Amino acid sequence: MACSSKNTVRYFIGGHVMVVNGGGSVQCVRNIAGFDVFEIDENSTDRHDDIEPWIVNLDERMLSLMPLRKVYEIESDGITSRFGFKGDIPVFEMECEERNIRFGMEYRDGQVFGSSLDDVDAMRFALWFAFNLFGSEVGAYGVHTSCLVYEGQAVMFLGESGTGKSTHTRLWYNNFEGASLLNDDSPVVSTESGIAVVFGSPWSGKTPCYKTQSYPLKAVVRLAQAPENKMRRLNPLESITALFPSFPPAFAKVDELNGKMLDSVSEILMQVPVYKLDCLPDVEAAELSRKTIFGK
Repeated sequence: MACSSKNTVRYFIGGHVMVVNGGGSVQCVRNIAGFDVFEIDENSTDRHDDIEPWIVNLDERMLSLMPLRKVYEIESDGITSRFGFKGDIPVFEMECEERNIRFGMEYRDGQVFGSSLDDVDAMRFALWFAFNLFGSEVGAYGVHTSCLVYEGQAVMFLGESGTGKSTHTRLWYNNFEGASLLNDDSPVVSTESGIAVVFGSPWSGKTPCYKTQSYPLKAVVRLAQAPENKMRRLNPLESITALFPSFPPAFAKVDELNGKMLDSVSEILMQVPVYKLDCLPDVEAAELSRKTIFGK
């Protein structure tokens, strides 16, 4: 059991320390499934005190009252989320009348400042967004992918919701000895060390898979449903088109953030091949992708 204070909780995610302050909201954070796996025990000898923390301050009452210049909006599970700017300050907001959610947070002075929030699902998404705001400064992003590990290396399977990412990774770990799931929705991909590395994260969608492990990225595969199985390696332009949409979509609407994401994608593509897999949801498709990536 971690021993963070009642008003503060610390997490080690994606190679970084994220500290959440705010008495009322901290308990909500602790109630999020999977976050306990990443919580730093204050009594541990491995507290990561040498890493400068990312600070998230909740229960704040001094947020800007300026109107939001919106650049991105999405609705999911009845919650409307918006990203934009108040002046030059990046701002993220969520709203849902039915669930009494009215939340805002700002990224300024190297920290995140947010209002109180007691909805677990909304808090999970708010912290994902906060992590990406910090991560954009160093090349660490939550990427929408189902990611597995095989022979000590990570493989990311990309695609729109419903294209079979989870099904394909399940075919791997149910049929190939040594294959395992790292994360089923949003692992952290980091290029800040000069090497593309994938970290498990507390954001794993509907599949509870919360692992603190990290692995070098071996390959990226874009999936598409098809009447037969076939796979090919993409050229550089196709690879960008395949990988980039799985990075935080709101950031693509802002030139500076878009440029930073493109830098990270370019670093990945200098090291890692990207493939297109047209496939059926069968073990033959998994065999084809394994053979193509690992030569087996």
